Amino acid sequence: MGVQLCRVSIMGILDRLKKKTQTINDVVDFIEIPVENIIKESRIETPEYCDKNYIIYSSPGDARMKIRVNTYYLLQGKKVRLCTHYDRGLCDTLEEYNRLPEEYIRKQVYGSWMDGAR
Repeated sequence: MGVQLCRVSIMGILDRLKKKTQTINDVVDFIEIPVENIIKESRIETPEYCDKNYIIYSSPGDARMKIRVNTYYLLQGKKVRLCTHYDRGLCDTLEEYNRLPEEYIRKQVYGSWMDGAR
């Protein structure tokens, strides 16, 4: 029992150290996009979907300009850094995006946040 308790304690300490040393600038799972690619920046305030900021953007370098949502981003001048773990596709074109129901977008924002939290 003592060994198990010690192991759990050490794992907790290591996990806290990892979180403290990890910042948005030293995590490698980020991409940058131009600020011009942002279609919408908003916040979900519906209790069942958490209270999250998000951006909807067109994917750079994609000939079809797919529309995506991201819930972990940092605006840096004319660029936006996006964590790929908190990113999710919405649709293939801007025309499709304009027809999406708001409830569907809220669900995808929440799903994006939960994808990254795993």
